[in-house]
Amino acid sequence: MNIRDIEVILSSEEIDLRIKKMVEQGRDRFETRHRCKDGSIIDLDVSAVIMQSEKAPLVAAFVRDITERKRVERVLMQERLKAQQYLDTVETIIVSLDNKGSVTMINRKGCEVLGYSADELVGKNWFAACLPQPEGSDTVYPYFMQIIDG
Repeated sequence: MNIRDIEVILSSEEIDLRIKKMVEQGRDRFETRHRCKDGSIIDLDVSAVIMQSEKAPLVAAFVRDITERKRVERVLMQERLKAQQYLDTVETIIVSLDNKGSVTMINRKGCEVLGYSADELVGKNWFAACLPQPEGSDTVYPYFMQIIDG
């Protein structure tokens, strides 16, 4: 049995390229999926280093099972997509701000009304980027900070 028998994601050619890269760079770190003896598939985080010995190069690989982490990531992504779908059906601007006033999330209607994409707004200060100036930064933002500070 060799890597080609258990590797789920990469083709034989891709495995050869990965090995070539590892030999050239002396190391590699990647995530992959392998088939277990019982037929189940697990997600793995692999960190491998090529070590030189007198006879031949040796590979030291540290392999970590990340199946549960990947499962949780998939569940969280599905929940996030579902929540975003709910937010995008509402015909009202819905925006989430962090404690500094930066946009952390905005729905489709908010983007449509403001004329920006979510990627353009996330991380920007809501009061400076989306409200009329100078009132947004000089008047409304200080009130926001008072409310946040309690």
